[in-house]
Parts: sequence; C-alpha cells; structure tokens
Amino acid sequence: MDVAFWQKIVDSYYQLPPDSNLIDLTSELMQHLGASDPLLRDTYAYNILSRWITLYDYHTPDELRQMIDWLLPRLQHNLGSVDDDSVFERSYAALILSLIAYRDTRTSFLETEEMHELMRIGCEYLLYEADSRAYVPGKGWANAYTHAADFLRFLVYSPLLAPNEQMIVLNTVAKKVMTPVETVYLHDEDDRFARIVVAVLRRDEVMMTDLISWQKQFVTWRQEHPKPESYELSYHATHQNIKMFLRALLSQVELMEYLPQVAHEFLPSLLETVRPFTL
Repeated sequence: MDVAFWQKIVDSYYQLPPDSNLIDLTSELMQHLGASDPLLRDTYAYNILSRWITLYDYHTPDELRQMIDWLLPRLQHNLGSVDDDSVFERSYAALILSLIAYRDTRTSFLETEEMHELMRIGCEYLLYEADSRAYVPGKGWANAYTHAADFLRFLVYSPLLAPNEQMIVLNTVAKKVMTPVETVYLHDEDDRFARIVVAVLRRDEVMMTDLISWQKQFVTWRQEHPKPESYELSYHATHQNIKMFLRALLSQVELMEYLPQVAHEFLPSLLETVRPFTL
C-alpha cells in the first residue's frame, strides 16, 4: 500500500482523487481490511471506505453488491478461532457490511432475497464468532462482537425484514449473550447488543407474545443455572454478561424519546426479567 497516496486522500476529506479508478482503489482498500497493522486496516482501509460508501455515495448499487459478494466469505474465514489475526478480516468485513446495510436504509437498493441472505449470514457470524478481544496490543481494535452487532442492527432497520425475521435476529442475540464464556463484556458489547433489540422495538411490528417468549429465555437460563457452590469462571462471566445486557436494554428502552406501543407494553415485563439478575 502506498501510504503517502492514501494519506493524501485522508487529507483531502476522503474525496476520490480526479481521474482515479474507484473500483481498483476500492479493491485495494478491501484487501487491507484484514491487516494486522491498524494504520492500514483502520486509518486507511476502513476510514476511507466508510466515507466513500456512506458520505459520498460513490459506489453504484451493483458495485455495492460486488463488495457484498467479496465480504461475505470473509465472515466465515477461520470462524470459531480465537487469539489469531483472522479476527480482523471477519470483524472488519462485518463493519463494512454494516455500512452497506446503512446505505440501503437511505437508498433501498437491496432486494428481499438479498436482505434475507445478509440476515442469515449475519446471525450465523454473530453466533459463532468466538474471539471476544476488543483491543489487541500492537494491532489495534478487533471488536468482532460490536461490529457484528452493528451489522445486524442496520439490517433490522430494513422494511424488507418481516416480524418473523426480526425475531430470528433477536433470538440470535439472546443465544449469543447466554453462550457460556469466560470473559466479561468490557467494551460496549452489552449496549451494542441492546441496540439491536431497540431497533426492532422501534419498528413496532413484532408481536408482544413473541417478545414475552424471547425474554423468558433469560428467566429460564437463570432457573437452570443456579449459582455453583464452588467458583466457576464461566458461570460468573456469563451471568454478568446477561445482567449487563438486560440492564443496558432496560436503560435504552426507558430513555427512548418516544415509546412505540409494543415497547410500552414490553417494559414492565422486561423490568421483571432484569430484577432477579440485579437483586
């Protein structure tokens, strides 16, 4: 990568240089999304692509589709591995996909089948991503959990996802939060997961009965996982993550400027779900 060339673009408010080939430059940037060097990955590849996709709208719908086709397999690269550099490729692929999903909220270029495929793969990625690292010394931010959450949040904004698809996303979030782990959320993971739920509530389309069934999963988890007599890191970390997620969700719902009908009806039940994890 010609760092001086890309720095000139940054210094020019990220605008595409005259007489440049957008496709060639985009391809080069995307090749660096998985770089372990944060200067290449974050400062240049991500920051430049983010402006080109969401601020300047340089790419046509067909070009964005080509980017999607290139990015989706990267979500599967070494999925399930931990503590290796493959997390950067997966995580930043999810981050760029979230920007494309955001672009679709403004321009509506994706078809229903395309949106459903993005949702399916996005849910699979969130569920099976096992590398929970946020900041990696010497290599910068990985943030796979939060980037996956942002991807799903922008997807559920789409009117192409019907209530049943929205509930698939919510159930994926619940499964992720309740997955046994030995690390506690430290870098906004709980808030980012909660924002997905709030995005669904803002749509005001899911049935209250479905939301009640969804939140009962956390009640069931607590009933089936009493506090062990001896110290178990996995229990305490997972319990803490569930508690923080539910608290974050409750706080975000209570702070909504306008409560959609379903959110208004759901709030008392949510409070009762949070209470046992808090007392």
